Amino acid sequence: MIVPTLTKMDIHLDSVDCVLPGDVRALQSCTLSVPSGSWTLIVGPNGCGKTTLLRVIAGLESPARGVVRLGGQDMADVEPHLRGVAMVLQDAPLYPHMSVIDNLKFVLEMHGRRARPRPAQRVRRAALLQRARHVLELLELQHCQDRRPDRLSGGERQRAALGRALVLDPPVYLLDEPLSDLDAASRGGIISALCDLHNRGRTLVQVTHQLEVMRGLGDQVVHMEAGAVTSIGTAGQ
Repeated sequence: MIVPTLTKMDIHLDSVDCVLPGDVRALQSCTLSVPSGSWTLIVGPNGCGKTTLLRVIAGLESPARGVVRLGGQDMADVEPHLRGVAMVLQDAPLYPHMSVIDNLKFVLEMHGRRARPRPAQRVRRAALLQRARHVLELLELQHCQDRRPDRLSGGERQRAALGRALVLDPPVYLLDEPLSDLDAASRGGIISALCDLHNRGRTLVQVTHQLEVMRGLGDQVVHMEAGAVTSIGTAGQ
């Protein structure tokens, strides 16, 4: 089963339970609707299931009960790489042996790899390089495109990790604390990039402990407690 190529996609979770190793009940009867093209902020105390919620949507964790739908389609039998989502983790994983620009290019190559004649391969490599450079400019990372991750600051690594998701341009972005460990300047650059995605109709689901920074930017704020959604309000509240 393959998710069709879409530019917009809604998300629905219906009574989802998720049990992690050690019999940890990370989600309990969790129900949530995320409209297509919206920006949803997820808040709540540590251990309430925010990150697990993102991982279940992405297909990195399997629900013990309940249904996850993306674009109206049940995701029960859909592999993570076919869901049309990109996830940015808090710990900003990058391939340590690759430069920043090669990290971005590699993601694109793996996503669209298939046999092509040599001339087409050359054209494709040029297109991948152009796309990667565009994203680096958006995130103001041109100055360190040839550096490896161990030569980046924490903020640069976080922006590069976001860049690995941006190059794919999926309909859904799942963001786990993308503003953590950033100074004000780096934070502003990432918020600007997220606003651009939102303006282009992408669906954003963002876990945050910095609601005061994000206030007024998202469309809805979802509060979680003990693995369940307890309330939904507007980002201005």
